[in-house]
Amino acid sequence: MIRLRTTRGILMLGGLAAALLMGSCRAENGDTSSSLAQLPAYVPAERHAGTIQVVGSDTLRTALLLLTDAYHVQQPAVEFELHFPGSDFGAQALADGQAQLAPMSRALAGHEYDEVARRTGQSPLQVPVAIDAVAVYVHRENPVESADLQQLAQVFGDVATEGDAVTWSMLGGSGDWAARSLQPVGRAPGSGTYELFRTRVLQGAGFAPAYRAYPGSSSTVRAVAADAGLIGYSGIGYNYAGVRPLALSEDGGAAYQPLPEHILSGRYPLVRPLYIYASLEQGLPEETAAAMLDFLLFVVSRQGQQLLARDGFILLDQEDLASVRTRLETAAAALSGR
Repeated sequence: MIRLRTTRGILMLGGLAAALLMGSCRAENGDTSSSLAQLPAYVPAERHAGTIQVVGSDTLRTALLLLTDAYHVQQPAVEFELHFPGSDFGAQALADGQAQLAPMSRALAGHEYDEVARRTGQSPLQVPVAIDAVAVYVHRENPVESADLQQLAQVFGDVATEGDAVTWSMLGGSGDWAARSLQPVGRAPGSGTYELFRTRVLQGAGFAPAYRAYPGSSSTVRAVAADAGLIGYSGIGYNYAGVRPLALSEDGGAAYQPLPEHILSGRYPLVRPLYIYASLEQGLPEETAAAMLDFLLFVVSRQGQQLLARDGFILLDQEDLASVRTRLETAAAALSGR
Protein backbone atom coordinates (compact mmCIF):
# COMPACT_ATOMS: atom_id res chain seq x y z
CA MET A 1 0.00 0.00 0.00
CA ILE A 2 1.36 3.41 -0.92
CA ARG A 3 0.18 6.21 1.32
CA LEU A 4 0.39 9.86 0.37
CA ARG A 5 -0.87 12.51 2.73
CA THR A 6 -3.42 14.89 1.21
CA THR A 7 -5.48 17.75 2.57
CA ARG A 8 -8.35 15.30 2.94
CA GLY A 9 -6.37 12.80 4.96
CA ILE A 10 -4.59 9.68 3.75
CA LEU A 11 -4.95 8.81 0.08
CA MET A 12 -4.67 5.05 -0.32
CA LEU A 13 -3.09 3.89 -3.56
CA GLY A 14 -2.30 0.35 -4.59
CA GLY A 15 -2.80 -2.33 -1.98
CA LEU A 16 -2.56 -5.54 -4.03
CA ALA A 17 -2.00 -8.48 -1.71
CA ALA A 18 0.64 -10.27 -3.76
CA ALA A 19 2.41 -7.14 -4.99
CA LEU A 20 6.16 -6.90 -4.81
CA LEU A 21 6.10 -3.89 -2.51
CA MET A 22 4.61 -4.63 0.89
CA GLY A 23 3.92 -1.89 3.43
CA SER A 24 4.01 1.85 2.90
CA CYS A 25 6.02 3.93 0.47
CA ARG A 26 7.18 7.49 1.10
CA ALA A 27 8.65 10.15 -1.14
CA GLU A 28 12.17 11.43 -0.56
CA ASN A 29 12.36 14.99 0.74
CA GLY A 30 15.34 17.27 0.91
CA ASP A 31 18.22 17.71 -1.52
CA THR A 32 17.97 15.36 -4.50
CA SER A 33 21.72 15.18 -5.12
CA SER A 34 22.47 14.10 -1.55
CA SER A 35 19.64 11.56 -1.68
CA LEU A 36 21.02 10.11 -4.90
CA ALA A 37 24.51 9.90 -3.44
CA GLN A 38 23.21 7.54 -0.75
CA LEU A 39 21.81 5.05 -3.26
CA PRO A 40 23.93 2.09 -4.39
CA ALA A 41 25.24 2.36 -7.93
CA TYR A 42 24.34 -0.25 -10.50
CA VAL A 43 27.33 -2.47 -11.30
CA PRO A 44 26.69 -5.37 -13.70
CA ALA A 45 27.27 -8.58 -11.78
CA GLU A 46 26.89 -10.69 -14.94
CA ARG A 47 26.06 -10.28 -18.59
CA HIS A 48 22.42 -10.53 -19.68
CA ALA A 49 20.73 -10.92 -23.05
CA GLY A 50 17.24 -11.03 -24.49
CA THR A 51 14.45 -8.83 -25.80
CA ILE A 52 12.01 -7.23 -23.34
CA GLN A 53 8.60 -6.03 -24.48
CA VAL A 54 7.44 -2.83 -22.72
CA VAL A 55 3.87 -1.51 -23.07
CA GLY A 56 2.25 1.14 -20.89
CA SER A 57 2.02 4.72 -19.68
CA ASP A 58 2.84 7.66 -21.91
CA THR A 59 3.67 9.64 -18.74
CA LEU A 60 6.76 7.45 -18.34
CA ARG A 61 7.70 7.55 -22.03
CA THR A 62 10.70 9.88 -21.74
CA ALA A 63 11.88 8.25 -18.52
CA LEU A 64 11.73 4.75 -20.03
CA LEU A 65 13.59 5.90 -23.13
CA LEU A 66 16.33 7.32 -20.91
CA LEU A 67 16.41 4.26 -18.65
CA THR A 68 16.49 1.67 -21.41
CA ASP A 69 19.16 3.56 -23.36
CA ALA A 70 21.36 3.88 -20.26
CA TYR A 71 20.84 0.23 -19.33
CA HIS A 72 21.67 -0.87 -22.89
CA VAL A 73 25.08 0.79 -22.50
CA GLN A 74 25.69 -1.45 -19.46
CA GLN A 75 24.06 -4.53 -21.00
CA PRO A 76 24.38 -4.21 -24.80
CA ALA A 77 22.90 -7.68 -25.47
CA VAL A 78 19.56 -6.68 -23.91
CA GLU A 79 17.10 -5.09 -26.33
CA PHE A 80 13.80 -3.34 -25.63
CA GLU A 81 10.67 -2.91 -27.73
CA LEU A 82 8.80 0.09 -26.36
CA HIS A 83 5.16 1.13 -26.83
CA PHE A 84 3.34 3.83 -24.82
CA PRO A 85 -0.40 3.75 -25.63
CA GLY A 86 -1.45 4.24 -21.98
CA SER A 87 -1.72 2.45 -18.65
CA ASP A 88 -4.89 0.53 -19.51
CA PHE A 89 -3.14 -0.96 -22.52
CA GLY A 90 -0.13 -1.92 -20.40
CA ALA A 91 -2.33 -3.91 -18.04
CA GLN A 92 -3.97 -5.69 -20.98
CA ALA A 93 -0.62 -6.42 -22.62
CA LEU A 94 0.63 -8.11 -19.44
CA ALA A 95 -2.47 -10.31 -19.33
CA ASP A 96 -2.20 -11.14 -23.04
CA GLY A 97 1.47 -12.09 -22.71
CA GLN A 98 2.38 -9.31 -25.16
CA ALA A 99 4.58 -7.45 -22.64
CA GLN A 100 6.90 -8.37 -19.80
CA LEU A 101 7.01 -4.84 -18.36
CA ALA A 102 4.18 -2.31 -18.02
CA PRO A 103 5.04 1.21 -16.85
CA MET A 104 1.88 2.52 -15.17
CA SER A 105 0.76 5.93 -13.93
CA ARG A 106 -1.70 4.17 -11.63
CA ALA A 107 -1.88 0.93 -9.71
CA LEU A 108 -3.36 -2.14 -11.34
CA ALA A 109 -7.00 -2.51 -10.42
CA GLY A 110 -7.90 -5.66 -8.52
CA HIS A 111 -9.56 -7.30 -11.50
CA GLU A 112 -6.58 -6.46 -13.73
CA TYR A 113 -4.16 -7.97 -11.24
CA ASP A 114 -6.26 -11.13 -11.00
CA GLU A 115 -6.54 -11.36 -14.78
CA VAL A 116 -2.76 -11.15 -15.24
CA ALA A 117 -2.23 -13.82 -12.58
CA ARG A 118 -4.89 -16.12 -14.04
CA ARG A 119 -3.77 -15.89 -17.65
CA THR A 120 0.01 -15.93 -17.14
CA GLY A 121 0.16 -18.32 -14.21
CA GLN A 122 2.14 -15.84 -12.10
CA SER A 123 1.20 -12.82 -10.01
CA PRO A 124 2.68 -9.61 -11.46
CA LEU A 125 5.40 -7.81 -9.53
CA GLN A 126 4.58 -4.22 -8.53
CA VAL A 127 7.65 -1.97 -8.53
CA PRO A 128 7.05 1.65 -7.45
CA VAL A 129 9.65 3.86 -9.10
CA ALA A 130 8.80 7.54 -8.40
CA ILE A 131 6.19 10.11 -7.35
CA ASP A 132 4.50 12.38 -9.89
CA ALA A 133 2.09 15.31 -9.87
CA VAL A 134 -0.55 16.04 -12.49
CA ALA A 135 -0.38 19.71 -13.44
CA VAL A 136 -3.03 21.90 -15.08
CA TYR A 137 -1.37 23.98 -17.78
CA VAL A 138 -2.25 27.28 -19.41
CA HIS A 139 -0.48 29.31 -22.09
CA ARG A 140 2.43 31.36 -20.72
CA GLU A 141 0.64 34.63 -21.63
CA ASN A 142 -2.54 33.66 -19.80
CA PRO A 143 -2.98 35.84 -16.66
CA VAL A 144 -4.90 33.21 -14.65
CA GLU A 145 -2.71 32.07 -11.75
CA SER A 146 -4.72 29.49 -9.82
CA ALA A 147 -7.83 27.32 -9.76
CA ASP A 148 -9.82 25.28 -7.30
CA LEU A 149 -10.68 21.67 -8.15
CA GLN A 150 -14.37 22.60 -8.04
CA GLN A 151 -13.78 25.32 -10.64
CA LEU A 152 -11.93 22.83 -12.84
CA ALA A 153 -14.86 20.43 -12.56
CA GLN A 154 -17.11 23.16 -13.93
CA VAL A 155 -14.76 23.72 -16.86
CA PHE A 156 -13.84 20.12 -17.70
CA GLY A 157 -16.95 18.30 -16.54
CA ASP A 158 -20.24 17.48 -18.18
CA VAL A 159 -22.14 19.79 -15.83
CA ALA A 160 -22.83 22.94 -17.85
CA THR A 161 -26.32 23.68 -19.14
CA GLU A 162 -26.65 23.57 -22.91
CA GLY A 163 -25.85 26.98 -24.33
CA ASP A 164 -23.79 28.09 -21.32
CA ALA A 165 -20.61 29.89 -22.38
CA VAL A 166 -17.36 28.50 -21.00
CA THR A 167 -15.03 31.44 -20.57
CA TRP A 168 -11.92 32.33 -18.60
CA SER A 169 -14.09 34.29 -16.17
CA MET A 170 -14.96 30.87 -14.65
CA LEU A 171 -11.33 30.68 -13.48
CA GLY A 172 -11.03 34.30 -12.40
CA GLY A 173 -10.02 35.78 -15.74
CA SER A 174 -10.65 39.53 -15.85
CA GLY A 175 -10.47 42.37 -18.32
CA ASP A 176 -10.15 41.21 -21.92
CA TRP A 177 -9.73 37.62 -20.75
CA ALA A 178 -13.07 37.42 -18.93
CA ALA A 179 -15.12 36.93 -22.08
CA ARG A 180 -12.60 34.80 -23.98
CA SER A 181 -13.78 31.29 -24.68
CA LEU A 182 -12.00 28.47 -22.90
CA GLN A 183 -11.27 25.05 -24.45
CA PRO A 184 -10.53 22.12 -22.07
CA VAL A 185 -8.09 19.50 -23.40
CA GLY A 186 -6.32 16.50 -21.93
CA ARG A 187 -5.63 12.81 -22.23
CA ALA A 188 -7.75 10.15 -23.87
CA PRO A 189 -9.47 7.21 -22.12
CA GLY A 190 -7.00 4.41 -21.42
CA SER A 191 -4.56 6.81 -19.78
CA GLY A 192 -3.87 6.65 -16.04
CA THR A 193 -3.59 10.45 -16.08
CA TYR A 194 -7.08 10.69 -17.61
CA GLU A 195 -8.42 8.37 -14.92
CA LEU A 196 -6.79 10.30 -12.05
CA PHE A 197 -8.21 13.60 -13.32
CA ARG A 198 -11.66 12.08 -13.85
CA THR A 199 -11.64 10.54 -10.37
CA ARG A 200 -10.11 13.38 -8.34
CA VAL A 201 -11.39 16.46 -10.19
CA LEU A 202 -14.65 15.29 -11.79
CA GLN A 203 -15.46 12.90 -8.90
CA GLY A 204 -16.07 10.10 -11.40
CA ALA A 205 -18.38 12.11 -13.68
CA GLY A 206 -17.95 12.48 -17.43
CA PHE A 207 -16.05 15.09 -19.39
CA ALA A 208 -17.75 17.98 -21.17
CA PRO A 209 -18.82 17.45 -24.80
CA ALA A 210 -16.34 20.17 -25.80
CA TYR A 211 -13.44 18.32 -24.13
CA ARG A 212 -10.71 17.53 -26.67
CA ALA A 213 -8.61 14.40 -26.03
CA TYR A 214 -5.02 13.96 -27.17
CA PRO A 215 -3.20 10.63 -27.43
CA GLY A 216 -0.13 11.64 -25.44
CA SER A 217 1.18 13.89 -22.68
CA SER A 218 3.49 15.81 -24.98
CA SER A 219 0.83 16.49 -27.62
CA THR A 220 -1.55 17.75 -24.92
CA VAL A 221 0.91 20.28 -23.52
CA ARG A 222 2.17 21.38 -26.92
CA ALA A 223 -1.42 22.13 -27.94
CA VAL A 224 -1.79 24.44 -24.93
CA ALA A 225 1.52 26.13 -25.79
CA ALA A 226 0.21 26.82 -29.30
CA ASP A 227 -3.22 28.20 -28.34
CA ALA A 228 -3.86 30.68 -25.52
CA GLY A 229 -7.51 29.61 -25.35
CA LEU A 230 -6.68 26.07 -24.19
CA ILE A 231 -6.34 24.64 -20.70
CA GLY A 232 -5.04 21.10 -20.27
CA TYR A 233 -3.59 18.64 -17.80
CA SER A 234 -0.58 16.33 -17.89
CA GLY A 235 2.28 15.10 -15.73
CA ILE A 236 4.63 17.68 -14.22
CA GLY A 237 7.49 16.29 -16.30
CA TYR A 238 5.89 17.93 -19.35
CA ASN A 239 6.25 21.52 -18.09
CA TYR A 240 7.52 22.81 -21.43
CA ALA A 241 8.47 26.33 -22.45
CA GLY A 242 5.33 28.09 -23.64
CA VAL A 243 3.12 26.88 -20.80
CA ARG A 244 2.97 27.21 -17.04
CA PRO A 245 1.16 25.20 -14.37
CA LEU A 246 -1.61 26.71 -12.28
CA ALA A 247 -1.50 26.68 -8.50
CA LEU A 248 -4.30 24.37 -7.35
CA SER A 249 -6.52 24.30 -4.29
CA GLU A 250 -9.46 22.24 -3.11
CA ASP A 251 -12.46 23.05 -0.94
CA GLY A 252 -11.69 26.75 -1.20
CA GLY A 253 -8.35 26.48 0.61
CA ALA A 254 -4.98 27.95 -0.28
CA ALA A 255 -3.60 27.23 -3.75
CA TYR A 256 -0.22 25.57 -4.22
CA GLN A 257 2.09 25.14 -7.19
CA PRO A 258 3.20 21.56 -8.08
CA LEU A 259 6.59 22.04 -6.43
CA PRO A 260 8.38 19.20 -4.60
CA GLU A 261 7.77 20.66 -1.15
CA HIS A 262 4.02 21.00 -1.79
CA ILE A 263 3.76 17.59 -3.42
CA LEU A 264 5.56 15.89 -0.52
CA SER A 265 3.52 17.69 2.14
CA GLY A 266 0.23 16.80 0.44
CA ARG A 267 -0.77 20.44 -0.01
CA TYR A 268 -0.79 20.03 -3.79
CA PRO A 269 -3.90 17.93 -4.49
CA LEU A 270 -3.11 15.92 -7.66
CA VAL A 271 -0.35 13.47 -6.74
CA ARG A 272 0.21 9.83 -7.67
CA PRO A 273 2.90 7.14 -7.51
CA LEU A 274 4.33 5.67 -10.70
CA TYR A 275 4.98 1.96 -11.15
CA ILE A 276 6.56 -0.59 -13.41
CA TYR A 277 4.74 -3.93 -13.32
CA ALA A 278 6.65 -7.06 -14.31
CA SER A 279 5.26 -10.36 -15.52
CA LEU A 280 7.30 -13.51 -14.90
CA GLU A 281 4.80 -15.54 -16.90
CA GLN A 282 5.12 -19.27 -17.11
CA GLY A 283 7.19 -20.26 -20.12
CA LEU A 284 9.13 -16.97 -20.20
CA PRO A 285 12.75 -17.79 -21.13
CA GLU A 286 14.95 -17.64 -18.04
CA GLU A 287 17.39 -15.42 -19.93
CA THR A 288 14.67 -12.82 -20.53
CA ALA A 289 13.33 -13.02 -16.98
CA ALA A 290 16.82 -12.52 -15.54
CA ALA A 291 17.45 -9.51 -17.80
CA MET A 292 14.11 -8.00 -16.83
CA LEU A 293 14.82 -8.26 -13.09
CA ASP A 294 18.31 -6.85 -13.62
CA PHE A 295 16.84 -3.89 -15.51
CA LEU A 296 14.45 -3.19 -12.63
CA LEU A 297 17.41 -3.24 -10.24
CA PHE A 298 19.00 -0.63 -12.51
CA VAL A 299 15.84 1.51 -12.30
CA VAL A 300 16.00 1.66 -8.49
CA SER A 301 19.79 2.19 -8.46
CA ARG A 302 21.56 5.54 -8.23
CA GLN A 303 21.85 5.84 -12.01
CA GLY A 304 18.20 4.92 -12.61
CA GLN A 305 16.82 7.26 -9.98
CA GLN A 306 19.01 10.06 -11.28
CA LEU A 307 17.37 9.70 -14.70
CA LEU A 308 13.89 9.73 -13.16
CA ALA A 309 14.75 12.86 -11.18
CA ARG A 310 16.09 14.49 -14.36
CA ASP A 311 12.73 13.84 -16.00
CA GLY A 312 10.99 15.82 -13.25
CA PHE A 313 9.82 13.03 -10.94
CA ILE A 314 10.29 12.89 -7.17
CA LEU A 315 12.37 10.13 -5.61
CA LEU A 316 10.94 7.54 -3.26
CA ASP A 317 12.18 7.23 0.29
CA GLN A 318 15.57 5.49 0.74
CA GLU A 319 14.08 2.82 2.96
CA ASP A 320 11.40 1.91 0.45
CA LEU A 321 13.86 1.77 -2.42
CA ALA A 322 16.03 -0.56 -0.34
CA SER A 323 13.00 -2.78 0.28
CA VAL A 324 12.25 -2.94 -3.45
CA ARG A 325 15.88 -3.81 -4.23
CA THR A 326 15.85 -6.62 -1.66
CA ARG A 327 12.74 -8.16 -3.15
CA LEU A 328 14.07 -7.91 -6.69
CA GLU A 329 17.35 -9.51 -5.61
CA THR A 330 15.40 -12.29 -3.88
CA ALA A 331 13.35 -12.88 -7.04
CA ALA A 332 16.53 -12.96 -9.15
CA ALA A 333 18.17 -15.45 -6.79
CA ALA A 334 15.08 -17.69 -6.86
CA LEU A 335 15.09 -17.56 -10.66
CA SER A 336 18.73 -18.63 -10.92
CA GLY A 337 18.05 -21.47 -8.49
CA ARG A 338 15.27 -23.00 -10.56
